[in-house]
Amino acid sequence: MVEQAGMRRVRFAVAASFELPTLGEPLPPARLRDTYFDSPDHRLLRGGLALRYRLDGEQGVWQLELAGGEPLELIGANGTPPERFRALLAATLRGAELAPLVTLVTERSGYRVGAPAREPPRFTATVSGRSAAAPSATAASTRSRC
Repeated sequence: MVEQAGMRRVRFAVAASFELPTLGEPLPPARLRDTYFDSPDHRLLRGGLALRYRLDGEQGVWQLELAGGEPLELIGANGTPPERFRALLAATLRGAELAPLVTLVTERSGYRVGAPAREPPRFTATVSGRSAAAPSATAASTRSRC
């Protein structure tokens, strides 16, 4: 089964005069190690495809980037590319073997941006002289039963 590993790529274009504002909470630095695989005659590259194994700390994931689409991902161990991805690439490879082409090491840092975490709103209900407080999600489900 092909699974998403939780990474989403977003790119922004800004003017040369843009100054980065103060952002939210700093994220711990990350060290990524990407090993790209291809045939000796670069059939994937010529076809606009990319197959890589990314190691992010202890977590490894295979990523297959198809022309014009979101990458497919399989969580797994390094070594031989997964059979599932090799089957998808069979027509492009036409029998050629896949081998590591290049390994890149990237150091990343960043910030968590967005609304700060807050306590969920609460409500208080009084039934037969007794009070109880609960999150608003409970309030909605309680109201629907009335």
